[in-house]
This record gives sequence, structure tokens and C-alpha cells, in this order.
Amino acid sequence: MINRRREVAKIYQDRLEGINELQLPAGPVTEGDNFDTYQNYELQADNRNGLQKFLKENGIGTLIQWGGLAIHQFKNLGFDQHCPNTEIFFERCIMLPMNVFVSDDDVHYVCDKVEEFYRR
Repeated sequence: MINRRREVAKIYQDRLEGINELQLPAGPVTEGDNFDTYQNYELQADNRNGLQKFLKENGIGTLIQWGGLAIHQFKNLGFDQHCPNTEIFFERCIMLPMNVFVSDDDVHYVCDKVEEFYRR
């Protein structure tokens, strides 16, 4: 099952790496010091909210981790730190469909729609 997640991540990497409005996570590698199992495929996107809306209109569910807030932004926890890089990340992060049951055709459809959004 881990290999399937890596296969899905590889398709996302190959299809989306040329879109300048996206910042992708590190792609799967066969040699190296780490082995990412891709629990999620989370990237950063310009106009993230617009992208999410467009994908939803096209039948694609996405997630925004923690509702788009970092832990230091939950005021009930008593934090008052300002972490600008973290806050920028949480304004841009979005998770694309990633599970062991998603087909290659489904992943390509997601990629087609992401490309369509940024090229319109």
C-alpha cells in the first residue's frame, strides 16, 4: 500500500511540477536518506481558496489542514507568537486526493483540473 501512495505522488509530481503557481513537496526518490510514505499530498498554491472552489465544482474533494490555522493561531491555547512563514504556509496549503484506492485516471483528472485552473 505504501508503494501505491508513492505512485500517486509521482504522478502528481510529474504532472504539476511545471506550474509556477504551485510549490510541491519533495518528490519520491528511490535512493536517499529518507523514504516518504506520502500519508498526504500537501502542496502550496497561489489563490488556494479559488483552486479549492474550482476543484470542488469539478467533483474533487480537497482538505486544508487544521482549517488553515497553525497551532500558534488557536488563541484559546494562550499563544501570542507571530510566525510569518508558518502563517504564509497555512494561507497556501491544500491537500489533493491521496489514498490507496484512487486510480491513475482519477489522479490525472485532478491534475488536468489544476492545470485548467491556472491556465484559464
